Amino acid sequence: MHHSSQHQECGACGSSALVGLFAAHDRNQRTTADSFSVARCTACGIVQTVPRPAESDLASLYPVQYFPATVDRISQHRFQQDKVLLVRKHRNTGALLDVGAGIGLFVQEARDAGYQAMGIEISGQAVATGLQHSDVPLVHGDFLTTDLPDAGFDVVTFWHVFEHLLHPYDVLKKVHRILRPQGILVIAVPNFASFQARLFRSRWYHLDLPRHLFHFSPSTLQATVERAGFSVQEIHYRWRDHDSAGILGSVMKLSPPGETLLHRAVRKIVGIPVARAAAEAELMITHSGGAFAIVATRA
Repeated sequence: MHHSSQHQECGACGSSALVGLFAAHDRNQRTTADSFSVARCTACGIVQTVPRPAESDLASLYPVQYFPATVDRISQHRFQQDKVLLVRKHRNTGALLDVGAGIGLFVQEARDAGYQAMGIEISGQAVATGLQHSDVPLVHGDFLTTDLPDAGFDVVTFWHVFEHLLHPYDVLKKVHRILRPQGILVIAVPNFASFQARLFRSRWYHLDLPRHLFHFSPSTLQATVERAGFSVQEIHYRWRDHDSAGILGSVMKLSPPGETLLHRAVRKIVGIPVARAAAEAELMITHSGGAFAIVATRA
């Protein structure tokens, strides 16, 4: 695998003051045998994957099974509805763009809720799957290079996408340009400051190296979006599926290809209930879990 020639510099602020925290590898998908360092920038505080994969290698890190092959809206309804409810608290109508929309499940849920929603997705496979099973408007492309209208949207969302992006600050500046005044930005990411992240470290499921290029805490993400001209309105901590998945996926495989009946039984009968109970305890004791979302307005 090739690595970015700037891999020793912070991908957020450009500083060379990176301090390694621990080593890790691609435990979830096993797309590469390379070892990576999880490092913190002492200038801006953002934790990141070092070295960063070269842009030309990124596609190879997302195997076919990374994106669902079918649209199962019934099982996804509650999960997508939680997202809609968070957006609705801050803006209950308008033009919405979902960046990294995958197969379009959230876009469909948002349209059903009355938003003029569309999605952009860099994976052609995901877009093809989404368009095959529904009529949601999905655009195949890279957010930074796709032509989007200035002040054209009331809401822009990133649901567990922002941590995958090579140029987060450039992305935020473009979001600022395409949002209308007082428009809403929503970014949901894994919580690197959570108890489960500190407990499992290199084995933490939501670390997901090397697909996750940045590892945000609420404070570092808030500072990043404020630097780009946004004002944070809310930090939302309860994400039922992500909180428990971060725990369960750290101790056993989640729905691996060719899963045995025994593994499936242990995962469903023991693993899921225990992980959910542990996630609830984490939320009760620490008031945060394996993921969080920041809602901010364009100044």
